[in-house]
Amino acid sequence: MPHATIRPEHILRAREIVARLSVEEKVAQLEAVPFTHFLDESGRFSEAKAEEIAKYGVGIVKRVYGNGAFLDNAQMAREFNRLQEFLVKRSTARLPAMIEEEAAGGLMAPGATAFPSPLAMASTFDPELMSRVADAIGRQARALGVHQVFSPVLDLCIDPRWGRCEETFGEDPRLAAAMGVSYVKSVQAHGVAATLKHFVAYGMSEGGRNGANSWVGELDLRNLALVPFESAVKEARPLSVMASYNDVDGVPSHANGLLIDGVLRGEWGFEGFVVSDAEGITRLLWLHRVARDAEEAALMSLSAGIDVENSYAPMRERLFWSLVEAVRSGRLPKYILDRHVERVVAVKASLGLLENPYVSYDGGPVETAEDRALAREAAERAIILLKNDGVLPLSRDLRVLLTGPGASQPLAML
Repeated sequence: MPHATIRPEHILRAREIVARLSVEEKVAQLEAVPFTHFLDESGRFSEAKAEEIAKYGVGIVKRVYGNGAFLDNAQMAREFNRLQEFLVKRSTARLPAMIEEEAAGGLMAPGATAFPSPLAMASTFDPELMSRVADAIGRQARALGVHQVFSPVLDLCIDPRWGRCEETFGEDPRLAAAMGVSYVKSVQAHGVAATLKHFVAYGMSEGGRNGANSWVGELDLRNLALVPFESAVKEARPLSVMASYNDVDGVPSHANGLLIDGVLRGEWGFEGFVVSDAEGITRLLWLHRVARDAEEAALMSLSAGIDVENSYAPMRERLFWSLVEAVRSGRLPKYILDRHVERVVAVKASLGLLENPYVSYDGGPVETAEDRALAREAAERAIILLKNDGVLPLSRDLRVLLTGPGASQPLAML
């Protein structure tokens, strides 16, 4: 599998393909839909549901394991292939979907290796070790048919009260940058698109509250929050970036064209696509209250540089679906819509999906003995020994019991 990098031929091919699509097919490429929406009660692919959901195709099929799919990996691979066959037959340009899953501390799939959390990996201060871990993650992901991971998390843990610190590489922007670059390079070497998140300053929220406003100012934004993202974009060329839920100095991230189109694309030269966080665009309506209706929220996020709507809603109830009428009425120029769709299709081309979107997993072990040994090495290297010199009133005879379903479930690690 070639290293996933957008090349000029991918961009040209994307333009040629998008020119042949209907408006509905174009908008469908800007949607990320949960895999469970395509499944019947037995957990198998349903063509009837697919006909209802993806009549015009779909850009990304997300959270294929983490949203509750309960088939074994071999059967999941077969269901992926059935879905891709359906999409290829229905699409004017035979466009398959990207299959996505989370992978911050290892691919969230049965049998995949559970590596230490990113915060633990950061405590090793070893980007080369991170590279080896990400290499295993990328290999396991592609083997199971996953083409995109919503990782790494490049937010900084500035306030330890923030509840997602364990997903980050800590508070140091240079360390987070080095670890992020290593992760992206190694994962994408296996033909898996990495997704930098959350853009931006998500870990610097007011009071440590998740999704709260981030009052950072230009100085802290440039010297702290943006540093890991800039390094990753310039040195590792990630194929995707995810926007964040928060405001940045009063401007919702999902409507912040200054940061997305201005800094990310304009200053740094990012060539991939930007995906919303789950229901992030709908928050422009009910939380940020900067949009009056679905179309205004969709156009606002699109004009800021968001390419893909990541949502759990039925297809016809999604905000981006209002773009179909916006194009036909002339409120959205067709060339602007085309530009966003071309970014998604170019990434699919760079992953080799236009030639072969199918997975050939045969049901064998996903994890090797070397992978497990690597996880143990990383865990050992991540240990930090603290001396309790009377600070905590802990008895020397104290014994700790780790129990409950999370004690043996890799999926509970995220």
